[in-house]
Amino acid sequence: MTTRSEPRRAPWSSALALLLSVAIAAPHALAQPAEKKQEPAAAKQEKAKKADKKADKKADKKADEPEPVAAVAPLSDSLTGEAKDAYEQGKLLYVDGDYAGAKLKFETAHELSKDPRLLWNMAAAEKQQRRYDRVLGLVERYLAEGGDKLTDADRLEAKSLVDMVRALVSEVTLTVNEPGAQISVDGDKLGESPLTAPVVLTQGDRSFKVEKPGFRVFTESRNLQGGTKITLDVKLVPIVHEGRLRVLAAIDEVIRIDGKVVGKGQWEGKLASGTHTLTVTGKGKRDKQTEIVIEDDQARTERVTLELIPQQGPPQKDRDSGGTWMFVTGGAALAVGLGIAAYFLFRPEGETRKDRASGTIPPNYVPLRF
Repeated sequence: MTTRSEPRRAPWSSALALLLSVAIAAPHALAQPAEKKQEPAAAKQEKAKKADKKADKKADKKADEPEPVAAVAPLSDSLTGEAKDAYEQGKLLYVDGDYAGAKLKFETAHELSKDPRLLWNMAAAEKQQRRYDRVLGLVERYLAEGGDKLTDADRLEAKSLVDMVRALVSEVTLTVNEPGAQISVDGDKLGESPLTAPVVLTQGDRSFKVEKPGFRVFTESRNLQGGTKITLDVKLVPIVHEGRLRVLAAIDEVIRIDGKVVGKGQWEGKLASGTHTLTVTGKGKRDKQTEIVIEDDQARTERVTLELIPQQGPPQKDRDSGGTWMFVTGGAALAVGLGIAAYFLFRPEGETRKDRASGTIPPNYVPLRF
């Protein structure tokens, strides 16, 4: 009896079965991934700390980086209209050496534009004129008002200039005993007393003047040394409307002021301002009267010479000769009279009338006997 053998399997059937088994198994493998190994808690904390430090370093580095600054337009580009014209004219004058004119043009441009950078130009023009007090004031304003228009380099340069200029100026504190007095230095008005702050002045000879109506003008000159501070104490003195008069005359002459005797020979004293009458008199001399004008706080000297009054009568020579003649004649007559008196007094007793003759000489007779 014949036996049936099992049919042989095709080779491709085994390959197909393998492919299907893989396809089925694949979704299961994707849905359930293999478990990861758990890290210790300490390791996790250390890792977190490192991450935080790294983040902090990055933040610090970013903070240290300068923020981008918006570019500032150059001064010549930012100015317009009349301000730009004045600025350009100022530059031409500066190059030409007219620093006073350049400063005025820069000042005009600043008034029109209000750009603080023009203060630096004004300071440069003042520096060329050696007005260091003005340079200091302008550069300090430049730093205070510059704002975002100045770079760090601009500010550093300005501060360096301020330090140098301070060695060339002096600070003067002015105190005045009267409020409302006008204070000037070298003819420039600074303001009225009391001043709120010291005055900064360029070193060298400076002339101070303080004045107020009703008071004498105060003036004083000082030589200021750079880098110093001084105090000037001003005492204003009220004006008294009077002056001084000195009269010089001869030692025996009388001096009168406005009719009042004030001295003899010479006199000096105070008189109220205005017109006064000076009269000088002397014995045998012509009086002299003069109108004198006395001014406030002024001294005046008057020298007075009086004229002699001519005497009435003959000249001195004739008077002298006449006196001599009278002396001689009178003496002779006196001698004759004395002789006659002596004769009658001492005549002899025997002499009689007959010894005498009539005559014209008193007592109407003349002795005949000798």
